[in-house]
Amino acid sequence: MTYAHLADIYDHFASDFNYDEWTEWYLSILKRAQSEGTDICDCGCGTGSIAVRLSKAGKKVIGIDLSEDMLRVASDKARAWGVKIRFVKQDMRKLQLPRPVDAVIAACDGVNYLTDEKSVKQFFASAFSAIKPGGALAFDISNLDKLCSMGKTYLYGEDREDATYLWMNEFSETDRKINMHLAFFVREADGRYRKFEETHVQRAHLKSEITEWLEEAGFRDITVYGGDEGESGGPGGKRMYITAKKPKA
Repeated sequence: MTYAHLADIYDHFASDFNYDEWTEWYLSILKRAQSEGTDICDCGCGTGSIAVRLSKAGKKVIGIDLSEDMLRVASDKARAWGVKIRFVKQDMRKLQLPRPVDAVIAACDGVNYLTDEKSVKQFFASAFSAIKPGGALAFDISNLDKLCSMGKTYLYGEDREDATYLWMNEFSETDRKINMHLAFFVREADGRYRKFEETHVQRAHLKSEITEWLEEAGFRDITVYGGDEGESGGPGGKRMYITAKKPKA
């Protein structure tokens, strides 16, 4: 998973995402978790669609992502929105922030991309260290039912005027991982099409193990919206949203 070629067209194909709703939802569940401070770290921020909206809502945001290309697009977007956000290339499993923040979020399947227990635990531990006492972690994951259903529909596709993609899935019930193979055909200025391919892997983490790992990291007051099956805890469908508090000293 690189997003090297995908970054420039990601927003084009994500145009049906309701980022306003997602941002409002995250702000609401942070409020329920009694974490309403201004400093937020957006892990796996991608092209910055949620980060810019958080900034517009009055938050001081730092955006973290592993992809330089996605961060480049995010920086351009922040300038276009007239907001100041610090974007940093960093592994969410090894957060190193200049100072503790009031909340860490990981939206849009960021934790699904951590495909083993060790990686998820590393993220929870680093997030715990990065959050102020009394602050909160909030994230969402596509649940087991969703990823299993995606695996049963082997081939997706969309044909637009300037770009086309084919999306092929393979789901393993043994390790609850889905391999998503994407092929894009993007029309260049001279009318020719450029092809590139990417493979993305996600894991369906269960509600029970997520709760256990959060507690091991030191979090308390864990709230889960949605579950492993078809129910949705918020925007996006078949998705769990989780908040967890770092106890006050």
